[in-house]
Amino acid sequence: MAEEGALLSGSVEERTDMLTQVQVTRWVGAYVYAWRTGHAADIGALFAPDAEYHQWPHPADWIGRAAIVEGWQDSATVQQGGRSFDWEVLLVNGDTAAIREVRVDAGLGTFLSLMVVTLDDHGRARVLRVWRNQF
Repeated sequence: MAEEGALLSGSVEERTDMLTQVQVTRWVGAYVYAWRTGHAADIGALFAPDAEYHQWPHPADWIGRAAIVEGWQDSATVQQGGRSFDWEVLLVNGDTAAIREVRVDAGLGTFLSLMVVTLDDHGRARVLRVWRNQF
């Protein structure tokens, strides 16, 4: 019972491995920037060396930073034209966040996505899963 009281009183140290809204916002800002530039360095900076990127319904299961950069750049070539992004952080839990994204690609349409990203201690994605629908 004493342990339960300690948890309620706040005397137990806070976990330091939990993401903050600011950290997630910073990562999403860098994600949007990387989409706009398409530069390998900007894309690579988002991901840990052994990161995973999975996207549905499009076939994208890229493992490792190099594969992610290559896959991202290859898919960007079909997305020529202007892009606009609107997004919001839906949830932050531990080292994982859920983000709702609306992206408009000139010529391709409007996409609604749910992104679930797990970040490492350096603010880089270890796992990114994206579910995307065109509407």
